[in-house]
Amino acid sequence: MSKKLISLVISLTFIITIGFKEMIYADTYVSGTVTASLNIRSGPSTSYAILGGFSKGSTIKIVEKNGDWLKVQYKTSYGYVSGKYVTSIYDDVIDEGAVINCTYLNVRSGPSSSYSSRGVIAKGQKVYIMGKESNWYEILYNGSAGYVSKTYISTTNTGNGSNNNGNSSSSGNSNNGSSNNGNSNNSGNSNGSNNSNSNEKPSESKKTGTVTADALNVRQQPTTSSAKLGILYKNETVQIVDDTGSWYKILYKNNYAFVSKNYVVLGGTQSGTTQTVTNLNNFLFVGDSFTSRLKMTIQKYTTGSYVNAKGGAFPSHWLQNFNQMPDNSNVKGVVLLIGINGISRESNYTDTKKLIDLLSSKYVGKTIYVQKVFPVGKGYNGYSDTAVANYNKNRIDKFNASIKAHCDTKSNVKFIDTTSGFVDANGFLINCETDGLHILDSKNKMFFDNIQTAVISASK
Repeated sequence: MSKKLISLVISLTFIITIGFKEMIYADTYVSGTVTASLNIRSGPSTSYAILGGFSKGSTIKIVEKNGDWLKVQYKTSYGYVSGKYVTSIYDDVIDEGAVINCTYLNVRSGPSSSYSSRGVIAKGQKVYIMGKESNWYEILYNGSAGYVSKTYISTTNTGNGSNNNGNSSSSGNSNNGSSNNGNSNNSGNSNGSNNSNSNEKPSESKKTGTVTADALNVRQQPTTSSAKLGILYKNETVQIVDDTGSWYKILYKNNYAFVSKNYVVLGGTQSGTTQTVTNLNNFLFVGDSFTSRLKMTIQKYTTGSYVNAKGGAFPSHWLQNFNQMPDNSNVKGVVLLIGINGISRESNYTDTKKLIDLLSSKYVGKTIYVQKVFPVGKGYNGYSDTAVANYNKNRIDKFNASIKAHCDTKSNVKFIDTTSGFVDANGFLINCETDGLHILDSKNKMFFDNIQTAVISASK
């Protein structure tokens, strides 16, 4: 009996261990969009055999990043494509690292050990770093944002971690025997002369244009051999500074860049002093943990957006760091959600209003959309349901009323409600973490959709 029992224990241990490792290492995919006709190769280099191809606009499943190459699902197996012709969340990777000094490392939903654990990653496993916040790294985890302690991540041997977005012929599309090697004109890649410096200090734009291509490459210099800085999508507005041969010199993310004239028509979608809003591309998002936790979703569903958000930030933080805000010419609109931290302090009222005033003055001709602060949920701070209800009524509702009244005095500021689906009939926050304060990661897309719907509605 004892031998059978021992055998059973060993078997169960083996099953549990294997199951656990499968949980840790199971394949997870990140979706990407192909921006030009693209070869699929058997390995991460142009020296590997071509297995097939993806057409422009294809949605692909990315397994992992390997330098400038992406391992992707292809038929019943895997292949490799150049990351320079695919847009995905990997575009936002700023560094790579590996887990050290522990067997398993918790991945948390926010930048603190007080946040819930989303899972673990094993020692030696590669991580893709999207941002840094105090003593924590924001990483790509199962297709969305997670946080790990810097103490257990080594970036010593990972190089600079930057995503090289140039379109050189050695990047996966050379030697394919076809004239369409991923640099099709529909991506804005007509030829031009390389005679301009994109690192000058940007000046005010002279005119606006509207993108006509489905996806238009933004380049560092006016030539298709220059590095790709990003992509603009159909109907997006660009601020044009100058003409350079067959290229327009434009303002792009606090600097100059270039796009092909072939895919831009002069004139924008501006009406009066503010732009007509149909999406949140090129918007600036300012806030605290609500916004920082939404960063990956914002970047996934928008282009050219800015996210200035920090977990635990008071409004005073952004008053002190207001110089981090991007230039007016690069921003289509601003979404602000801040105030819950220290909400009962009188200084929070004053500082929030000061921040709104500064944003209103800086972004002349643009609209500042100030979100209603969300209530807290049952169990918040260990309070009873009655105490939570009183907190919502006496602190949060009072704060929202005061901020709304202030917004109503500004011609380019609108107060919006993005809480739909997150508040129950009794006024408690729902679809939230057990802390009663933060929205579940699984509801981030719902939250983003609420913001976009509210902004579009308010802009009409």
